[in-house]
This record gives sequence, structure tokens and C-alpha cells, in this order.
Amino acid sequence: MTGGVIKLGGEKKGRFMDKVMEILPEGGNLNLCLTCGACSSGCPATGLDGLDPRKFLRMAALGMDDEILKSDWVWMCTMCQRCVYACPIAPTTIAVVAVAVFCSPA
Repeated sequence: MTGGVIKLGGEKKGRFMDKVMEILPEGGNLNLCLTCGACSSGCPATGLDGLDPRKFLRMAALGMDDEILKSDWVWMCTMCQRCVYACPIAPTTIAVVAVAVFCSPA
């Protein structure tokens, strides 16, 4: 085996996540998400446009900036905060949606 370093995907975009991290308490960490689906269970926007809070957070954590900013799902979110109250770890969904709305070209 050769000892070369393999680089995957080049540099991370992170434009969107940098803005999210600025407003989350203590920098936040979307990787803490257990993907349990508690946030999606009571969300009135679950299933609309094929998304739900859990999928939306995973997209943000994976650096899918373009997909997030093109999504109409952020405009379907009612900001009711059911996801915040249901989350057992770190309720950050509203912050991510708010940044997406603010950064959205629409």
C-alpha cells in the first residue's frame, strides 16, 4: 500500500453553515442530531416538498447549501417550534430555517 493522502470533494462550501453557527448557542453542532425523527413527528410541514425538519438538518450538516437555498420548504415552515420542543438533543431547527429564509434568493 502506498502512503498517499486521498482528498475527497475538495474544499467544503460551508457558506450556509457558517451563518448558522454564528447564531446558534455555543456554536451549535448539527452532528449531535440522533435522526430520531422526534422533530418531524409533530411538524405541520413534514412531507411537504418531500422534506421534514430531520432531512433539512441533515442537508445542512452535510453542506448541501445549494439544495437548501433552492428549497421551497423553508417557506412552508410555520415556525411553530414543535421541532424545538420535541428535540432531545439540541433544538436548532428554527435557527437553520431562519438562516435559509434570510439567505434565500426568493
